Amino acid sequence: MKNLAAPVGSLSRLTLCVALAALLGACGGGGDSGLNGRESSAESGSAAPVAPASPDAVPDINSIGAVAVNDTAKTPTHPTRYAYTDLGTLGGTRSAAGAINNTGQIVGNSALAGDSATHATLWSGGAVTDLGTLGGTNSGANDINNAGQIVGTSYLAGDAATRATLWSGGTVTDLGTVDGKPSFAAGINDAGQIVGSYFIGGVEGGRALLWDGTTMTELAAVSNGGGFIGGAAFDINNAGLVVGASATRFSDNHAATMWIKADPTLLGGSADSVAYGVNDRGQIVGMSGFHPGFLGQAASWNGTTPTLLTGLVADELGRYPGAGLGINNAGQIVGRSAATNFATSCCDWHAVLWNGTTPTDLNTLLDASTAGAGWVLVNAADINDKGWIVGMARKSPTGEEHAYLLTPLTDKEQCKKGGWHKFGFPNQGQCIQFVNTGK
Repeated sequence: MKNLAAPVGSLSRLTLCVALAALLGACGGGGDSGLNGRESSAESGSAAPVAPASPDAVPDINSIGAVAVNDTAKTPTHPTRYAYTDLGTLGGTRSAAGAINNTGQIVGNSALAGDSATHATLWSGGAVTDLGTLGGTNSGANDINNAGQIVGTSYLAGDAATRATLWSGGTVTDLGTVDGKPSFAAGINDAGQIVGSYFIGGVEGGRALLWDGTTMTELAAVSNGGGFIGGAAFDINNAGLVVGASATRFSDNHAATMWIKADPTLLGGSADSVAYGVNDRGQIVGMSGFHPGFLGQAASWNGTTPTLLTGLVADELGRYPGAGLGINNAGQIVGRSAATNFATSCCDWHAVLWNGTTPTDLNTLLDASTAGAGWVLVNAADINDKGWIVGMARKSPTGEEHAYLLTPLTDKEQCKKGGWHKFGFPNQGQCIQFVNTGK
């Protein structure tokens, strides 16, 4: 999931407000949910072309939401050389990649010519495709599954409202909402199950949602005496484990939450935490907060046990501002971390890859020509099972923001036919030596 942290151009209000409003109550409008945990058909766009998952289509899961057949984990390996690809835009100066599937298809958003609007975008096989909208000006894509189904958010005609959106097989579908409230879709698994949220506004914040075929279900907030009444869902794995956050009235407090078969459980960590991503082993990544407004430290969870991930630069209290945004099935974590002390210089983010709890600034692994051109990797939004990483890079001094792909050097065949140039080697021989020896 993962395009939530990288708003671009005219989509910034859509992406930030829509993505965070469920927790912060920031997108206006009052009222009641009308669902209260009951299942309901989508209010509009009720013919979503996603087949409901049969009971046999989703693997059994264990107590931490892992796919039972995939509990044997490989130790992550972290190549120290990457080829950088500028994915470009739809004609404007800004784009951002938010998710990548295991076939290498990438989704996010991009500004059109003149930066007049921002549309959901697919990068696949060297082509850049405008996915369009539900009739409004702007849209954005947040996730893609291995079947190529894409989810995100779009404005309706007239730009008066936003709706959770599915792009599948060339069709754009309004997934609907509750009581006409704004909604967004954040994650989709390989069974076509979709998660997201809708927004009540005011003191009520938002509510997490699950779409299974044409059925839309509100996911209950944790009921533990903590005053949680709503929240947001950001990702779902192939076992159906959903992660996100529960929130109190006025959104004064939000806590990382997982839902197993719609049953909510608080994840350990601070009072202001949120879970952004989950892999098929049930490993979860996100942020354990220490300041209002979604400033916190990157964190991971195995079950409900949290681990704080060290960042690049600590603040005056020894905390590391950042967030874990994506995790693959090898346990590799990507996200962002403060590259300067936020007490004196806010807010210089760098893309990060974590090996266990140890961070690597991905900018240090760029070839000299890319770094010399002024590109800085601001965030790493997602990583697939091949170790391919996507996110957003900013160019200095122009301020252009482009979606990027980092491809790890894992095979000597990548060194041939001039490929060694992409990884910053002076010749093919040194590239092949690096593959063979790591030196």
